[in-house]
Amino acid sequence: MKIGFASNDWSRSVVNIYGHPVMGGSGHIRIGQYMKYLRQQGVDTECGILAQNNMTGTFGIHCWNGVDHFDCDVIVMQRYMHMQALTDLIRAKASGQIILQDVDDWYWGLSPLNAAYEASLPSRNPRENTDWYRDIIKASDGIIASTDFLYDKMKLWNENTRIHKNHVEANKYASRVHTNSTEKIVVGWMGSTSHRSGDLEILRPHAQQISEYATWHHTGHISSPYIPTFSSAVGANGSEVSVSAFLPPEQLHLGFNFDAGIVPLTDIPFNHAKSYIKGIEYACGGVPFVASASPEYIELAEKHGIGVIAKSPKDYVTLLKKFVDPEYRQEVSDNNFKKVKSFDTAEGAKLLFSTIKKLVKAAR
Repeated sequence: MKIGFASNDWSRSVVNIYGHPVMGGSGHIRIGQYMKYLRQQGVDTECGILAQNNMTGTFGIHCWNGVDHFDCDVIVMQRYMHMQALTDLIRAKASGQIILQDVDDWYWGLSPLNAAYEASLPSRNPRENTDWYRDIIKASDGIIASTDFLYDKMKLWNENTRIHKNHVEANKYASRVHTNSTEKIVVGWMGSTSHRSGDLEILRPHAQQISEYATWHHTGHISSPYIPTFSSAVGANGSEVSVSAFLPPEQLHLGFNFDAGIVPLTDIPFNHAKSYIKGIEYACGGVPFVASASPEYIELAEKHGIGVIAKSPKDYVTLLKKFVDPEYRQEVSDNNFKKVKSFDTAEGAKLLFSTIKKLVKAAR
């Protein structure tokens, strides 16, 4: 069984050393990071963007080396939500291919603050929107969901749905030794402020209190007049905020230059569907963190013992302050680093292949 992975999440503005676009964060997390391990485990697979043979109707994978692969038995699509994809999908299924969808966001619960909100509205974008995406999900042979919330939602549209939770390349990281300083710590956040849901803003009423014992850092800064700065979003004094640029996903391990991390999330359906990926990334980087009480982060803390949960935005003040103690900071860092090894991508690749086989069997 040959599997083709087609992602529509490529950062075309960022080119890697081979001269082609790199996968965006979602594409890398859900597909890209598994490729090497799937091949090492003997799985016949290709990864790229979606192509179609106009003669046979079959889907293929267009790789960035210019080669098209139309011999895939199974196609896993990610983030294709335009009207032509539905028409092409029906043709591909008629040719005998099994078509699966990987779903990792609940677009139907986006905050109006999010840049993708209007872009995905049927009234604003009639050719590529959430209505087409829903129909694509319904027409597919099976669905891979990244969280329990998405699993429950997808099952309503496609009975052949399974969960594959996120993993991280833990083998890239080494344990971290925190300094013994009890002076101000650096509180950091990784992400793009263009992906807004009002999340950072929930800390704004408490930023001054946090600044009494901490400075701030933002990894993922993009200089643009159209994108709010981290300091303006969180309400911190700009002079107390250091920034580092956006990093391609495969270089993320270079970006943990802060003492404690934050995962502030508003209580909206879009965030209920979010995975704990940022938390396990922090854990790999040896960064203890505080996260809002969303379903996946509660699971991460209670089931896996990773992360500290803030039941309200105000709790960030007291919970982050505990990390000023270097012994406590080191203890939490070591605990998280030890436990996150169970989320390693090599093992995740085995689970992903098993999930795909089960979906294919049910579809046939």
